[in-house]
Amino acid sequence: MGAVIAAASLLHGGTGLNAQTACLPYAAGLPPLYKIQYVSAPNAKGDRLVVGSMALSRVDELQAYLPLPAATDQQFCGAVNIGPGVVAQMYVPTAAEKAGDFAAYGIPIIDPTTSQPFPGAIIPASRLGFPMAFRIFGEPIYRQPPFAIFNAASGKVLDVRDLSKSSGALLQQWSYLGKPNQLWSAQLAPDELFSASQLPEAHYSLANVMTGKVVDVTDFSLTDGTPLQQWFNLKGPNQQWDFERVDTLHYKIVNRLSGLAMDVQNYSMDDGGGIQQWDYLGGSNQNWQFVAGIRYKIINQASQKALDVRGFSLEDGGALQQWDYLGNPNQQWLLVPVDDQHLRIENVLSHKVLDIANQSTADGAPIEQRQYSGGADQAWQMATTDGRNYSIINALTGKSLAIQGESTDNGADVQQAFDSGMLSQRWQIVPVSGR
Repeated sequence: MGAVIAAASLLHGGTGLNAQTACLPYAAGLPPLYKIQYVSAPNAKGDRLVVGSMALSRVDELQAYLPLPAATDQQFCGAVNIGPGVVAQMYVPTAAEKAGDFAAYGIPIIDPTTSQPFPGAIIPASRLGFPMAFRIFGEPIYRQPPFAIFNAASGKVLDVRDLSKSSGALLQQWSYLGKPNQLWSAQLAPDELFSASQLPEAHYSLANVMTGKVVDVTDFSLTDGTPLQQWFNLKGPNQQWDFERVDTLHYKIVNRLSGLAMDVQNYSMDDGGGIQQWDYLGGSNQNWQFVAGIRYKIINQASQKALDVRGFSLEDGGALQQWDYLGNPNQQWLLVPVDDQHLRIENVLSHKVLDIANQSTADGAPIEQRQYSGGADQAWQMATTDGRNYSIINALTGKSLAIQGESTDNGADVQQAFDSGMLSQRWQIVPVSGR
């Protein structure tokens, strides 16, 4: 479920060693495991291995770009989200670990395909990625920060109907508003906290942030079309789910009991469209994207004013300006990955995205909001050299988001311009506290 943190990981930060703590800031490009097979029992020192699966392209990135530790047992600073539902204090992988050699730690590595140990605790080079292992210090935390679950067809999120806190309340899709009934956390099912001697498939519960109740198949049904609801967590298999990757961004969410997938009824594109289980047919209404449920304000470095939709517009073509940050939803944004390098930047009020007017490639072309259509003019890449201020670069034109005339005034227009390094072309991406 690496897409859960993909928006944050596309904000590329530095990786310099912190002299005070001797820890390494977590490398944003380090890819998480997309599936956890197991977390090992501890060795004599208390270290464990998190063993799972990683795409081969990501293994190459791990080998090429992640620096080696600067000291013995150097750790990343703070907890790291290693994979679906597992957050832990992670060691910076050594050259041996990158090559699959964990012989030094006295922890056997079990081959998930045979349930037998790899000889010498070494994953053969031909198998790297399937599985891959990371060494952690102490106990992992089997939970993630809250995330929103976006449907690939409608662009709407999994939502508890009518903000209900009752068991039996049905699930629906709705435009993303950042409300707690639209946010979820994944947790390994209690019987999955197993040692390396047991290798069942890892299953997860999906708990709603507002209610604490979990996604549940009504009446333990095995039938296509059964609605999904929330219910107290009774640890039943009808409340446990597998996340199976279907492409670089999306997952199918499959119920452990029925083997059926989470599905938007009748391919609905509307707010209020029902959620059910159905045999997986590969439709986009059965594919889901996990996105950290964080709203951001985007602050210009020169003016210290916020990116703002003029006049609280809800319309296609609504203009973008800068304004003092007032905490209004027309000044708040959701960063949703569209591929491994680019994001769409979606307004919390209008649910429309940053777009270049008429797909112009000219310097000075205005930035507006528009319904998301998947065009390159609506995809943006964020890059930084100092880990704090970002250039926001359009995928179609290669030009940067900028304030017209380098103005510091409220109401100044936002445009695209050749990136010359001006402060009016640099932005701070700041999480908004509260929901």
